[in-house]
Amino acid sequence: MPPTPFEDSLVSLTSPSWADRLAALALAITDSLPGEEARRIGELRELLLQAPSAGAIVGARVPDPAAFEAMLKARAFESAALLLFGTDCGYMLSRGSRGEHMASVLLPGRPEESTASADSAALALVAAMAMALQDAPLLFGKYGDAASAPAFRLN
Repeated sequence: MPPTPFEDSLVSLTSPSWADRLAALALAITDSLPGEEARRIGELRELLLQAPSAGAIVGARVPDPAAFEAMLKARAFESAALLLFGTDCGYMLSRGSRGEHMASVLLPGRPEESTASADSAALALVAAMAMALQDAPLLFGKYGDAASAPAFRLN
């Protein structure tokens, strides 16, 4: 039996949106250890494949699966993470003296960068990209394009 309109709306209300899944990935990375890079990088790639529109992933890209898997298999996690970044995406990566990693990502047309820290460079890059992308539905959906959107600052 097909769902009633009410049941169908409940499904859409209770299932997490694409932006919510990006936020959940960024949050999960805060508790991830360096041994989890391949899994987290793969999760971001899967989310890019499931993007609601091409505009939602401006600044990111879905890499060739063979090249991507080869990077992961070779444990070149930073390189694999960077394969998810488009050529028009800005990023900065730093490492503190005690080993903490921080990445900032600036997607094209965005007024602000997104910054994340993690236990490895690859995890920080993935978290920062996930945080940057989760704004895309708001900026592109509500304002038409990111250039006309008002600047949002959290600090």
